[in-house]
Amino acid sequence: MYTFISFRLFLHGDKKGDNTKKITQLTNKQLIKYFYLLFLVLFISSANAQPFFKREMMKEDPIPKKSALSASQKIKIHEAYLKNAIASKNELHQLYGYFFLFADHYNSSEYLATNDYLLKAEVLISKYNRPDWQAAYHIRKALVFDIKSNSKAALKEYLLAYDKATIAKDSLYMAEILEQISATYGEVDNYPEAEKYFARAEKMMPKFADKEQIAQAYNNYSNLKCYQNDQKAGLKYIEIAISIIRELKDPYIESMYQNNKAIIWTEMEQYDKAEILFKKLEIQNKNNNWKDRQVQNFLTQAVLYESWGKYQKAIEYYIKHYELKDEIEGNEVNEKMSDLEKQFLNEKKENIIKDSQIKLHESERRIILLLLALSISFIAIATITLLLKKQKKETQYQLETKIAALNEVTALLIEKNRTALQQKSEDKLDSTEEQSSETFLNKKILTDSDWSTFKTYFENAYPNYIKKVRDQYPKITAGEERLFLCLKLNLKNKEIATILGISNDSVKKSRNRLRKKMGLDLDANLNEYILNF
Repeated sequence: MYTFISFRLFLHGDKKGDNTKKITQLTNKQLIKYFYLLFLVLFISSANAQPFFKREMMKEDPIPKKSALSASQKIKIHEAYLKNAIASKNELHQLYGYFFLFADHYNSSEYLATNDYLLKAEVLISKYNRPDWQAAYHIRKALVFDIKSNSKAALKEYLLAYDKATIAKDSLYMAEILEQISATYGEVDNYPEAEKYFARAEKMMPKFADKEQIAQAYNNYSNLKCYQNDQKAGLKYIEIAISIIRELKDPYIESMYQNNKAIIWTEMEQYDKAEILFKKLEIQNKNNNWKDRQVQNFLTQAVLYESWGKYQKAIEYYIKHYELKDEIEGNEVNEKMSDLEKQFLNEKKENIIKDSQIKLHESERRIILLLLALSISFIAIATITLLLKKQKKETQYQLETKIAALNEVTALLIEKNRTALQQKSEDKLDSTEEQSSETFLNKKILTDSDWSTFKTYFENAYPNYIKKVRDQYPKITAGEERLFLCLKLNLKNKEIATILGISNDSVKKSRNRLRKKMGLDLDANLNEYILNF
């Protein structure tokens, strides 16, 4: 809404011309002043009236931003919101409902439902030429591609979203999208572009984003710096994020950033500092019943102790992580089962009421249908129960497998250290830090026999490829050669970490070491180069 200033000018003349002239001059000055003030008011009002799709959508969310509701409870509330929007034919609120449910299922890793609501949103958006709606859609489509680890497709969607946000003059979305483009370029190791887009985002954020969004941007930029092995800069920017979020008095988000700070200390091999902070966060998470934060805390502590060489402690925290993760997932399953039972009882009650209001032969027909429905419901519930039990057994089996693998690694490292010490006493040779680190990589999970079988199958698919790699890059180690072959198979970082038995951060560090030994330029994409090699 614009604010107008109304004013009147009174020119008074008398018999003395000098007085009239003075009054006229004074009034002209006032006129200039009033027009200047009017311009400022109109300009400020115009800036405040700038459309922010996300901000308006968040105002409409029936669930408070900081809510302790479970995922299934949030889905129920948002389904009711969407139902009302459809009934009232309010298509803007209908779009909000699709996006709310998209987020609920995305956060619960229910990706089929996530994609379903995105498709429904796409159909609705196609009816209108609304660039702000289109920008919101492309942002969420980029998230879907992130699920599939398709960073290039995600980047394309973010760039489309930025174009639409620019047309819509939605500066808040523009700033957020620039920051996401920066983070995505970092994921594909294109650090110059990542730095360029973050610099643009950083200029816009203070003008249009709130403090929580600015803190999140600095947290992401801290991660980007750590990807470049600049942990010192990463520590600087995570401290900025923590200081900003502390002003908002949001201990939950601060605990997430503090956890990232402890991870950076782990990477800097400041293990004592990392352990103290992790323990502090563990107590805070327990006292506040933040189980989702505790799951992450247990996992990162396990990585700390593994990096530190305290393997028994690492095993302890890996077990805590998976047990708590199973507990959380089990609670969600029980809640869904309870909902199914309530739904079943409600349907049964409604059918009984209808049966009492119709003729005898109609009643008999409906009773048969009801019995059929009950049978199907019982079969469905029994099937779901069996599937859940099977899933729980598989999860337990995976946990036992991981623990067994970690025990094997521990035993191998203990034997390696014993052999190394014996050899040192015999021929007085010292092993370098790089050799020690690489030996750890080479001894992970897969045995020589496993790799021999793997290489046999690999050579069948790519004849003489391993020889070509060794001839071209004779200085790379056996562990780096394994990483090279995994990248040739276009495996993602998470898959590489699983097959080599190391953390995702270790994969990133190994990639950087391999890049340096290959002599690749900073702008060159390691994945594309190896795929085309």
